[in-house]
Amino acid sequence: MSIRTHQGFTTTLAYNEADDLYFGRIEGISELIRFVGDTPEAATAAFIAAVDDYLADGGQPAESSRSVLIDMDDQTFETFMDELEELPLAERKLRLQQLADRKGAAAGKA
Repeated sequence: MSIRTHQGFTTTLAYNEADDLYFGRIEGISELIRFVGDTPEAATAAFIAAVDDYLADGGQPAESSRSVLIDMDDQTFETFMDELEELPLAERKLRLQQLADRKGAAAGKA
């Protein structure tokens, strides 16, 4: 997984070995906007195009968005994101905040 940013938006590219595709979603917004590419470069270009389209349609970054680096394998990431996307926005924010708090607490113990 690798992190990309564009115009204040962030994504984490993941790789799906079964489909031989790189994929991600624009993070920090309430809308679900996903993209794919057959190479990391193609997925990055698709991310940039998705952000540009989102901005052209009047979208803006979330006011309180922040990034937290979470170390997990691709399958765990996919499962986590799929489960998260099914939740209402308030519940998503709560789950992400809890995950960030646990990550921060774990970093403080190290």
